[in-house]
Formats: sequence, C-alpha cells, structure tokens
Amino acid sequence: FGPERLLFGSGYPLVRPGRLVEQFAAYRFPDELRGRYRDLDTDARRAILGGNAARLYGIEGGRLAPAVVARRG
Repeated sequence: FGPERLLFGSGYPLVRPGRLVEQFAAYRFPDELRGRYRDLDTDARRAILGGNAARLYGIEGGRLAPAVVARRG
C-alpha cells in the first residue's frame, strides 16, 4: 500500500476542494509520526491529487488515452 494506490476525494459540491488541495499539498507529518511514515514527495502528491485517477480512467493530459479511445471505437 502506498501513494500509487490513493485517490484524493472531497465532499464537493458541499465543500470547495481548493482549500483541501492546498492543505494536503502543504501537509507534513508531525515529528512523532515521521519515523513511522515516509513523507510524501512531490510526485506522490501529484499522483494522489489526480495522476492516479487519470491512470485509473485512462486519461492522459486531460484527454482519453489512445488505448481507451480504441476500445470505445
């Protein structure tokens, strides 16, 4: 289990996700937890905030991946 298996989620439209995304991007584990959990680097945060969902749904750069288009055609 790791960042490659996590997806960001929010209560949108009840909660605007912008603030939550900013807080997640700035989050650092407290000192007492740093030894127990590895810190999330920039690539891990990008994956959680959208990269994993794009991979899961076959989206590349905001467009469907060629393999997904071929399956739909």
